[in-house]
Amino acid sequence: MQRVLSLRPYQKEALASVLKHDREGIRRQLGVAPVAWGKTVLFAHLIRAKTAGSGYRALVLAHRDELISQAGEKICQVWPEADIGVVKAERNELDAQVILASVQTLARPGRLEELVRAAAGELRVVVSDEAHHSVSRTWKQILDRLGALSRGGPLHLGVTATPDRADKVGLGAVFEKIVFEYDMLWGIREGYLSDLRTVRVSLALDLDSVGEEDGDWEEAALGEALLSARAPEHAVRAWLEHGEGRKTLCFAASVALARRIAEEFQARGVPSGWLSGATPDGERKELLHRFRCGDLLVLVNCGVLTEGYDEPSIACVLLARPTRSRALFVQMIGRGTRRYPGKRDCLVIDLSGASEVHSPVSVASLFGLPPDELEEGRKSVAEAVEEKEGFGQELVGGRLVSREIGAWSRLREALFSWVAAGDKFALSVGEGLLVLEREGSGWRAALKPRAGDPAVLISGVSLELAQGVAEDWARRNARWLAGKDARWRKNPASERQAELLRRLGIPFRPGMTAGEASDLITAVLAAKR
Repeated sequence: MQRVLSLRPYQKEALASVLKHDREGIRRQLGVAPVAWGKTVLFAHLIRAKTAGSGYRALVLAHRDELISQAGEKICQVWPEADIGVVKAERNELDAQVILASVQTLARPGRLEELVRAAAGELRVVVSDEAHHSVSRTWKQILDRLGALSRGGPLHLGVTATPDRADKVGLGAVFEKIVFEYDMLWGIREGYLSDLRTVRVSLALDLDSVGEEDGDWEEAALGEALLSARAPEHAVRAWLEHGEGRKTLCFAASVALARRIAEEFQARGVPSGWLSGATPDGERKELLHRFRCGDLLVLVNCGVLTEGYDEPSIACVLLARPTRSRALFVQMIGRGTRRYPGKRDCLVIDLSGASEVHSPVSVASLFGLPPDELEEGRKSVAEAVEEKEGFGQELVGGRLVSREIGAWSRLREALFSWVAAGDKFALSVGEGLLVLEREGSGWRAALKPRAGDPAVLISGVSLELAQGVAEDWARRNARWLAGKDARWRKNPASERQAELLRRLGIPFRPGMTAGEASDLITAVLAAKR
């Protein structure tokens, strides 16, 4: 059984780059990778590699409680013996080998000086999570005092999905070099992120009449303009037409708009709720729990769930918040790009207005596509980009090589046909089943052969991580068999499949494909095993 959360191939490449540049004296490093890439797992392995058994210590800086909790969870899964402490609010666990610290807490000079004294001469690694914030005055003061901005200081790795900021402030004042960089399109093509479809809803909204703040539209005025343009009604109408009952996270420009959108959904019989920065902690946790469990189908938020919120089952992102910020846009749609068993893609419903001065960011503009290329969700991002590229050449290893449509897109071969089987998920891999099932408060991934004992691949982790480990196994061992678009799935169901369905008590339907029959058989066998 895999007890330690290992690195995926691309994460190994990224870690090797970090360590190589560290040996070359590049101490202030930036790593760029999309939401769900596994940046926390990467820096957990870095911390272990640099501090385990050495007597040195590491510090992780984050500005949200969720990020601190996630960092602690992943470090424990990568390094179960790690001594982890938290410096946040009333907690001040300064003697730990790995310290997870809140930027808001260290902004207090007394708390920062306590940390500096406790870690003097022992700090080997500093990690800045969501590093695009690190150029703010507060972050820079903390980093400077820790020596993380000096040439001879500890290795300082910043990780972010969005190295660009709305206020155009560059990250060069904090970091020397980008040492690894992966984008969202790479993740989609490789099958590590969900593909995207989008529907744009044009409102009678003059964005040029809305004031500016920090390089974007001013939020309160934008919220009022969206309410005047009847955004709640348009949002719900578009969701009812295109949303297909998908679990949906909505971003609203103001608290008043968030509340009105949730009320509009409720009036149409859709279970929904809303929250903002002012929502009490207990109520917020309850709403998030209900959303995770499926009691709420739509959750509307204002300024709360943009960073650090992970719910892989989100299959639709509703944007009632036009923005000129590419970074903010990427963070919002990134909440829907995580993989989940049975989730084919994520739908982005984008409410927008008109501007002659600054156009809002859209899914099409984010991927360099014409504005109408993704209209009405007819094409996914991967399909549109592939079609745009067509035949041509690309630079590989310093020379131009020919390629054709789909020659380097892994999307279709990497999406696997997971089947829900009660409270489990199962994937047929020829020699048996890969099964994702609950284990206590976590999940485990196991290979259950047709005969013999099951082999546990990993246990006690989140569903997303269990799925990732199982899919890595399938990529290595059963890619062409288990892929959702494997050719055999379109063939007619075989006589053997028909007979097995009858023995299992499942009606055989004339015209059933081999893929449909296989999914039905998989679900029943997984439930029985």
